[in-house]
Amino acid sequence: IYPVSLKVYAGSFYTLVGPIGSGKTTLLRTMCGINPALSGTVRLGGANLHTWQSQDRGQYIGYVPQRVSLLPGTLKENISRFQEVPDSEVYRALQMAGATELVMRLPQGLDTVVGLHQLPLSSGQAQLIGLARALLTEPKVLFLDETTANLDPNTAQGFSEAIANYADSGRIVIASTHDLRLVRNSDSVLVLLNGEIRRETSSEFLDQQ
Repeated sequence: IYPVSLKVYAGSFYTLVGPIGSGKTTLLRTMCGINPALSGTVRLGGANLHTWQSQDRGQYIGYVPQRVSLLPGTLKENISRFQEVPDSEVYRALQMAGATELVMRLPQGLDTVVGLHQLPLSSGQAQLIGLARALLTEPKVLFLDETTANLDPNTAQGFSEAIANYADSGRIVIASTHDLRLVRNSDSVLVLLNGEIRRETSSEFLDQQ
């Protein structure tokens, strides 16, 4: 276990890179409050993130894991976390995630039932729905874990540009990735190696590849 010190700023898009097993997922899950911090603190606006109630924290923090799980129910229920939410807000989240066309192509649109023994979605489609779910509350900080891994090149490029625009609107985006398209659109690259983080510009990192 290595100590990590990191400060990030609003309006910035960070990519987190490093070899397999370097701890990228663990770091993301700790920063967004899923994993407990064994020592030290994770702070947002000066408040210790790990002391917040999960429901309250969810209004400010978005997280999309490597493998998105959808619960049995409609797409709208999955995106809204089974809460009462106007369709207009769900479509706004879908638009930000670049997933509107995906939903419009499905048999019943937002009312399409997915999950166990229901309409199967590909891994890439599920990740886009998971991104829309994370963006529903327009969180101040968005964590992404290899989110473009199962997307086709065109969708991944559009996703990368959408995420950069989301950060430009005053949010913080931190994306663990091996995708150089995301790196190219990011403001800074956080290189995680041997438990230490080195910060580089995207051009500095890409020049070494």
